[in-house]
Amino acid sequence: MTFIRLYPKIYYMKIEEIKIENFKGITTLEFKPKNINFIIGKNNTGKTSLLESIYLFFYPERNVSRIKHSLSMFNFQSKYFEIIAKTNGKKHSIKVEKATENETIYEFKRDFIRLLDKSLHEIGKEMNIELRNDLEKKINELLSLDVISYLKKESVILTKDNTNKKVYYKVFDIVISSERDENRKRFISFIEEILKYLGNKIQIEKENRKYRRFFDPIYTIFEFDKLDSQLNLDERQVVFIKDPISTLSFNMEKEFHKNDEKEIAENLYSIEQILKKYDLIKNLEKLNDIVIFKYGNDTFPIPFEQLGDGSKAIIGLLWYISSKKMNNKIILLDEPEIHMHPGYIKELVKMIIKFSKELNIQFFISTHNIDFIDMLFDETLTDEEKKYLKDEILILTMEKSKEMYTSAEVLNYESSKEIKDLLIDLRGV
Repeated sequence: MTFIRLYPKIYYMKIEEIKIENFKGITTLEFKPKNINFIIGKNNTGKTSLLESIYLFFYPERNVSRIKHSLSMFNFQSKYFEIIAKTNGKKHSIKVEKATENETIYEFKRDFIRLLDKSLHEIGKEMNIELRNDLEKKINELLSLDVISYLKKESVILTKDNTNKKVYYKVFDIVISSERDENRKRFISFIEEILKYLGNKIQIEKENRKYRRFFDPIYTIFEFDKLDSQLNLDERQVVFIKDPISTLSFNMEKEFHKNDEKEIAENLYSIEQILKKYDLIKNLEKLNDIVIFKYGNDTFPIPFEQLGDGSKAIIGLLWYISSKKMNNKIILLDEPEIHMHPGYIKELVKMIIKFSKELNIQFFISTHNIDFIDMLFDETLTDEEKKYLKDEILILTMEKSKEMYTSAEVLNYESSKEIKDLLIDLRGV
């Protein structure tokens, strides 16, 4: 089965409505997002789960296939979860269910034959109908209950828009797992036996260096992970930032590997101007891999990696939210205030307003820091900033009952103002 992309490459993305059911700690949640959406609440109320559900909605194949324990995405005792969202005037849905044994084995055998066909092409061989039928018989013969049990352990069915179905099972994890149980060994042995059988049928020898990779079971298992094409990172319409410090390091390293030093320099110069304008890093003179500070007439160089976590966190966030690449996209921020001095939060709120407005970015921001909420009503905000917040902010207050059901109250700017004095302790557990 060929999987079509649910969302074609477009130049504008905004969630107009979303409904989440049975995803992790969220039983049912439905709301109509604005351009700036704050998700607040104590720990373990489903804030991060909400962000994860949005990211999974746009890239379900990537997330379902890569999550080590797929069943951990399901709400307690639920057999499925579903996310429905309206974007660009159209409703789309994804549904993930637990797969049956028959569904898992059918999909695995289909994928395995496809993978073996691809491997034969790589060494200049062909798979005819007779060989395909022989392979199917041999797979059925060698597929033991232990191997089936291992495949089914975390298998799920992903359905998009109620029609497009795909079964995902955890073959790749078998290689990287630290487990050394007997079922894992039997699975690798099963792959070896099939490769040996195929080699005999097409009369190639394992000892021939030309075919060494063909007979390698670990290489074959890794190839399972490539059967479903993944999105190029540059095509992403949704960006999830969990740790701005590591995210910054990763993206700078990625640009260096692309030999795109010009783009790095342009990004850092743009961030440098913002840092100076808002006086976020005192005495900053030049932002680069060596950061220059100026005190009076003297300058002092400091390697970028030696900056404090607070400074690196704000730079990491700016790397994304100020980039023109983020134009018309969705940014998910998970507790961005971590590592930050309280003074940064005020300016961060101003920058979120600025770039949401200028670059048409839709933000979803989780926090249990009351300072964020306080800053939405700060007197230093301009009339223009306050007007934008009144029109384009939504606050979800997340709570969890004694029965572990998640509930959320949806608030606009004015109603948030009325209850902000009651939100004194979001830091509780």
